[in-house]
Amino acid sequence: MRSTVFFKAATLAAFLIACNAANAKIETWRLEAIAYQKYDTSFVPPEFASPGNKIIIDYVIDDSFSENASGIYQGAILSVSFNGETSVPESGYGYILAWDGLNAINSGYWNSRNNDAVDFISLNSWNPEPKLNLLDTLKNISENVTAGTAELRLDFGSESVYATPISLSAVPESTTVGLFGVGIFAISLVHKRRK
Repeated sequence: MRSTVFFKAATLAAFLIACNAANAKIETWRLEAIAYQKYDTSFVPPEFASPGNKIIIDYVIDDSFSENASGIYQGAILSVSFNGETSVPESGYGYILAWDGLNAINSGYWNSRNNDAVDFISLNSWNPEPKLNLLDTLKNISENVTAGTAELRLDFGSESVYATPISLSAVPESTTVGLFGVGIFAISLVHKRRK
């Protein structure tokens, strides 16, 4: 009897985790960068883009997208959080490139509620290895960020601020951790009942 109850709890935990894994096509990738340069000396960027300041961008990406013939994953970016402010696309204006000489994550900043005037964000990664799918392209961009062969550009209309990317990595989803916790909790309840 006890082993049957334990088996059921373990099966439930495995099922919950497997269900989440089956839906793991949407991932959040976090970019951290340090602003370092503005092009026009008369341009005064917002404080967050001043040289030396850290910029954090979370890209929510559907990594099940297939590229088109031009090596573009159009519409793969579902939302962008820029320094904690989330923006969603008005017309799918977010895409990832997988070209011979350039891999990039490009996104328009679709609804800047703080009126910070950022209208385009471009993470450029040079000398990429050819990749056959979006997830491998993202991993390659991450490797280039780590290797120092990537650059972040923030466009404010006709003005730009550049930043040095310091890390790009997938963020563990809270739902995975939560479901794992539910499974462990179920197993612990069964264990208490056994005692």
